[in-house]
Amino acid sequence: MASVSDASLPLSAGEDMFELHVVQLELETVERQIRTLLEKQAELCERQTALETSRADAHQSSDINMPSRAAGFNLDSSVHVY
Repeated sequence: MASVSDASLPLSAGEDMFELHVVQLELETVERQIRTLLEKQAELCERQTALETSRADAHQSSDINMPSRAAGFNLDSSVHVY
């Protein structure tokens, strides 16, 4: 890797063009990686939202469909415990 002092050395036109091309290629690569990561982030956010919604719906459904614990006991006053 070039040091700061190397960067101050004058480059020939060919070297300058080559360096510019290398930087452009690296920028394109990084931009592709960023796009890929943003797409992945969007997919994960959608998945998270769907899972949270599903979980909330399931929780509400179980609250509605599950009888209370007291409803499962027969509180018949004719039964005596000795």
